[in-house]
Amino acid sequence: KIEARKLELFPSTVYLKGFLHGVTEICQIRAQQKGIAFNLVVDKDLPPAVEVDEKRLRQVLINLMGNAIKFTDKGGVTLKVNQLAQQNGNCTIDFRIEDTGVGMSPEQLQKIFKPFEQVGDAGKRPDGTGLGLTISQRIAALMESKIQVESTLGEGSTFSVKLTLPINEEYESESITNQQKIIGIQGNAPQIMIVEDEQNHLHVLKNLLHSIGFRTLEAIDGVEGLKLATENNPDVILLDLAMPNMDGFELMMKLQANPQTSSIPIIVSSASVFDKDRQRSLEAGAKTFLPKPIEVKELTETLANLLKLEWIYDSSNSNLGNANNSENSKFQTNQVDSGETEIIPPSEEIVQQLYHLAMMGDIPAIEGILEEIASQDKQLLNFANEISKQAASFQTAKIRKFLKQFLVKESTKK
Repeated sequence: KIEARKLELFPSTVYLKGFLHGVTEICQIRAQQKGIAFNLVVDKDLPPAVEVDEKRLRQVLINLMGNAIKFTDKGGVTLKVNQLAQQNGNCTIDFRIEDTGVGMSPEQLQKIFKPFEQVGDAGKRPDGTGLGLTISQRIAALMESKIQVESTLGEGSTFSVKLTLPINEEYESESITNQQKIIGIQGNAPQIMIVEDEQNHLHVLKNLLHSIGFRTLEAIDGVEGLKLATENNPDVILLDLAMPNMDGFELMMKLQANPQTSSIPIIVSSASVFDKDRQRSLEAGAKTFLPKPIEVKELTETLANLLKLEWIYDSSNSNLGNANNSENSKFQTNQVDSGETEIIPPSEEIVQQLYHLAMMGDIPAIEGILEEIASQDKQLLNFANEISKQAASFQTAKIRKFLKQFLVKESTKK
């Protein structure tokens, strides 16, 4: 795509705090497995949200951090994110990756961005192609920037890229820092129509939205969704793409063509990883695109911005992630005599499999494994219950955080 000049950028609203946590999480595990440090240093003055192609920025940062970890055996790797300037609705952010690795000579620095070129110890690059930095540099160029590098042989390297990005002015920083549990909505309860053919997702979304104050309508395909939207004129529609009878794209076209329903805001939620589906959704009339599995915080932030909502919070400082009641959990927690929950993990192989599925966002597969291990070994019920509570509301980030403690323990043993 790059050589054919067909690689395009698809900017969207990116919440920087959550984005940076996501891109560094897997790198932290890799660093821990090598026995080196990994640090994230974030400027407190960063804007809460910017407009950028999230997938491409993630691709660049993970490549740079992955290389830094690969060529560092002592010391550590640090990602520093600083705001350099802010004016006219834009901000310039410096993403800087520093390592204490093998470093490079001036001669090697001349080659690293060339296609199929690799430098350093051959033992460090048995499976590389030499294209990572080339592709990353081309992506940076599309973003009107350039990856800069400073390095000293035997001491380490610093890679940096400075991006000037539009700030999302409508996004309020309060929503990203407020961790209180939402228990209702100020004023009349809005009605949201969920169009989803996967019954488990439909059930979870319905329960979640009811718990925070919404009224819901449910449809299992586009045909039923079109009928309900015309009859009820909901305040917002949460729409899947892949459905029988009438898919999400066709439904959006029909809704947009009807003056009665054309003004209803649509949130597309899909497991599709293709940029073309995201772009096609926005062109068809969707206000935003949320990848599955939906993160609760991202959904509530989107709904608040679209409908100008004011939440009612629990007076206690309960996290939103604890909003699930016992009905949303498939497993009952067993208590040990001390009153504390004893967590016994399954084998390392199963933990790694669950972590991989959480990275992929495959909630049904996670729940299938939980049911299987819980039925085979009652000692694993508490482990299964902890993950199931988060899976019920698509909290994949919390699932990964929970699993990571066991991955770290396993890697420490080796």
